[in-house]
Parts: sequence; C-alpha cells; structure tokens
Amino acid sequence: MKSFSLLVVLSCLPAAAQVPPPPQISGFDLDAMNSAPKGFSCSRTGEGRPGVWRVVRDGSAPSQPHVLGQMDADATGYRFPLCVFDQAVGVDLDLSVRIKPVSGREDQAGGLVWRYRDPDNYYVARVNALAGC
Repeated sequence: MKSFSLLVVLSCLPAAAQVPPPPQISGFDLDAMNSAPKGFSCSRTGEGRPGVWRVVRDGSAPSQPHVLGQMDADATGYRFPLCVFDQAVGVDLDLSVRIKPVSGREDQAGGLVWRYRDPDNYYVARVNALAGC
C-alpha cells in the first residue's frame, strides 16, 4: 500500500509543476503624477527628439486613475519613442497593453516591445490609428 501512495504522489508532481503562475498586472498608480515612471528607460528609434513619457491621470482609461502618456508632439517622420520596463525578464510570456490614441498628425500609434537590447534591436507589435492597422 505504501508504494501505491508513493506512485500517486510522483505521478501528480509533473502536472502540479506545470500550473502557470498568477498573472502580474502592472500599472502606474504608485508613480508620481507628471513624472517619468520608475523602473523604465526612455529612448527612441529613428530621428528627432527621444520623447517625453509621463504618468498622467485619465478618467476614461480602463486602468484608472493613472496611465502612461507620450507627451512630446515632435512631428519627425521616422521617429518611434520607446519606454521600456528595465527589469522585464521572462519565458513564455503573455503580454497585453491598452492603447488610446489621443493626437498626432504623423502617427497615433503604440504597442509592445520585447527582447529589447537597444533602441535599434528589439521585437515590436504596433498599431497605428491613422494607418488603419
């Protein structure tokens, strides 16, 4: 009888080890208003100014009250401001972001960056309200 109990426990271990951890949801509610978010590095791909990222209040956002906004209206054509979480490390990630285009003549875009090495070496999934994609 002891060996049967041991076999049951061992056969359950692999299934228990595959239970995914609970999702981590990050927000900006603990960051100071009108400041750059803590733990993030800001840069840009392309030309023009690097961009100004600030934590701002948005009562219409699904993740109220604070959101991250790119506040610089530089109209340079080939310009992609980046705000990258410095300590993101993971395997088999499921990433998501909510984006609200507010203004812009060249772009009204946003997205997710992963495997970031430097401003010219990363993967991106990006949407642009002005391009219809």
